Amino acid sequence: MSCCALFSCGGKVGSDVVPPPDAHADAIVEDVIDGGVAGEALATDQPNPDRIAIDDEYVYWTNYGQGNNGSVVRCAKSGCGGAPTVIASNLFAPVAIVVDDTSVYWGTRAGGTTSTVSSCPKAGCDGAPTALASGLSSIDNITSSATTVYWTSDTNDVMSCAKVGCGGAPSVFVTANFPQALTSDATTLYWGGLDIDSCPMAADCISPTVLASKANDTQGMVVDSVNVYWANYGGDTISSCAKVGCGGKPTVLASGQHGAYGIATDGINLYWVSFMSIMKCAVSGCNNQPTTLVSGVSYPFDIAVDATTLYFTVANEVAGAVMKVPK
Repeated sequence: MSCCALFSCGGKVGSDVVPPPDAHADAIVEDVIDGGVAGEALATDQPNPDRIAIDDEYVYWTNYGQGNNGSVVRCAKSGCGGAPTVIASNLFAPVAIVVDDTSVYWGTRAGGTTSTVSSCPKAGCDGAPTALASGLSSIDNITSSATTVYWTSDTNDVMSCAKVGCGGAPSVFVTANFPQALTSDATTLYWGGLDIDSCPMAADCISPTVLASKANDTQGMVVDSVNVYWANYGGDTISSCAKVGCGGKPTVLASGQHGAYGIATDGINLYWVSFMSIMKCAVSGCNNQPTTLVSGVSYPFDIAVDATTLYFTVANEVAGAVMKVPK
């Protein structure tokens, strides 16, 4: 799901529309400062930033845009003078994004069966990204192993394609229960929609493990060495379950998290987007009293974290931003 599916945009609700613009991107920066945390804008005036990914040096994100003016861009974590590098442009509704050591991969949400999954070297590809798969239903989320890209879309299938290509014919990794959120560790794929499931990535999944049921519209998901965590957009909760299973009884770490969406962890704390705020809770729990790190931000959407800093996108049609704040 793109940010557009979460908000009423120009009088409509749906995945093909975008939030209304604020007066100016400076207002977004001021929102972060008003939240009590000194924030820094890595980029402003972005056309509806959506998902975000990081590596050791850079922040990468998709600009959903309008029509075919979407893009995949990056900015150094230390800053890029407000001028991020465009990796790929003239894209129709890019949303999901993941990076590995050499490349960036993304999926589009073009509607119907016109969406694509593509890749490009991190430094750019001279306007010619590699199309790994096309003719797809709208992409929701994407992740990867050492050799393979996986994604969820507006079908009941989790799909896969080798990073070196699959001849334009991706495989069905597993047929699931409305999968949306998606993440992975070195060996296992995890997904969530109405259920939270996992399966080893060594081969196509025959018998997934159901970690939790009745997850009620899972949008964000992340793992650490022990647990899988997810943001339950439909139920306004942040929950966890041991990766080996929790007897079908996940732990609710925080409730009342309106619009819970993007989520990240550093192995010590969880961080997530909840409507106009960014929240924090220890992975072991916080007595259902998470800490508000940033508040009053118009449409924060996705989030990433490293050893010292949080990075997040602020969805907006013309005045979107990518921000960073100390943890």
